[in-house]
Amino acid sequence: MPVAPLRTRDASPRAHDAARVRPPLWHGTAFLIEALVLVAFLMAALAVVLSLFASARAEEARAARLSEAVTLAQNAAEAFAATDDPVSHVRQEAGTQTGDLYVVAVDVAAEKRAAGTLYTATISVSMADTSEETGKGAVSSGAAEGASGATNAESAAGGEALYTLDTARYVAASASREEAA
Repeated sequence: MPVAPLRTRDASPRAHDAARVRPPLWHGTAFLIEALVLVAFLMAALAVVLSLFASARAEEARAARLSEAVTLAQNAAEAFAATDDPVSHVRQEAGTQTGDLYVVAVDVAAEKRAAGTLYTATISVSMADTSEETGKGAVSSGAAEGASGATNAESAAGGEALYTLDTARYVAASASREEAA
């Protein structure tokens, strides 16, 4: 019987690398694709969240303006109820929260009745026009007069009313005669 030669391992580095099992290349590629998908998802989620924050900030500013308009209208209604000589007027006031300028227009109408006079007031609050053309928010008396001669906030500020409040006050005939005397 012939004797078979003994197999010995080759100690060279090349033989060692050939014996090692290499992992397939797609494992690394799958990780990179998964990481890119994750980054794309995170970017989309971040865009949605930032959009929500921006819309929340705009809504907060709108709510602050509305809150100031309601407060200014209530103050004007209380002043109307407290005055003895109700007249229509337009004035500018600054808001306490935002510091924005508002036009407060009070339109007063008197209705004579047998027992006295019913004074009704429509109070409109709108943003002041702060453009260069109107002199940085100044309301001119000509701009405050509407087509019918009554004052209103839309013609004074050139914009839409933020808040409108209707109120009334009744003055008895005996009290109105005393005021006239």
